[in-house]
Amino acid sequence: MSTNLANAPLVYTLWAMRYTHVPRPERFVDEIQERLRARYPHLDDVQVQVHKLTMGSDGVRVEQRSSRLWQFATADREWAFTFSDDTFALHTSSYRDHENCADRFREGVTALATTPGLDIGHVEGLGVRYVDLVAPRDGENLHEYLEEWVLPPEVPPGKHDGVRIRDGHYAASYETALGQLRLKALRNPALTLPPELNTPLIAKNGWMPERPQGEFAIVDQDHGSSFAPPRLMDVNWACDHLVHLRTVVKSLFLAMGKKHAWDVWRGEETC
Repeated sequence: MSTNLANAPLVYTLWAMRYTHVPRPERFVDEIQERLRARYPHLDDVQVQVHKLTMGSDGVRVEQRSSRLWQFATADREWAFTFSDDTFALHTSSYRDHENCADRFREGVTALATTPGLDIGHVEGLGVRYVDLVAPRDGENLHEYLEEWVLPPEVPPGKHDGVRIRDGHYAASYETALGQLRLKALRNPALTLPPELNTPLIAKNGWMPERPQGEFAIVDQDHGSSFAPPRLMDVNWACDHLVHLRTVVKSLFLAMGKKHAWDVWRGEETC
């Protein structure tokens, strides 16, 4: 997940903030764009499907609704902010380090905070997401790159000869000191990003990586905190909290990569 690497596997990063509902958010888009235009000149307006899960006396219910989303992207479309009625996020395919990401996120939240009439006084949640594309070199395999506990399992040798894994999906949720962490590993999936990231904005930004010729895996981690009651908005606190969420994600990725993988990603081992 580190990008201070010659061959970093990281392909997608998202830092997000959820706030109390803003009625008619389209009223503020022009003002936000004016504050971001110098570095984020492209404006995109799309409709997305949002799923909301609720639990009540009648069990779990999944509600689907259409939501309007605006994206403010850099000239090269390597970085972009998204804004909706309850969420503001920064996402990128060109992550360098958490300091740079925090500076950009702070810039975006400051633009919201200084927009007349847009009152984002409280934060309901903060989260980060990191997606890595692990593609072994020719003649190598995923077992040389990732620990066994990360990958969808194969049939043990000798148990059923001739049965080989084609694709697979491993998912687990964990509690952390900061909130909830979700880990997914997709082995040889159809796309090179998780399916829910196959969106018009990802396509417009050109962020879907090419599919490797050989076997590969997507390692997808998100780590988030929810606040009840909501926390008073403070830009520096929000950025610091996102960095702490990211630190846990990084430590887990460090644990799942084998020595050979890190040698390759650092550029210390050549073919």
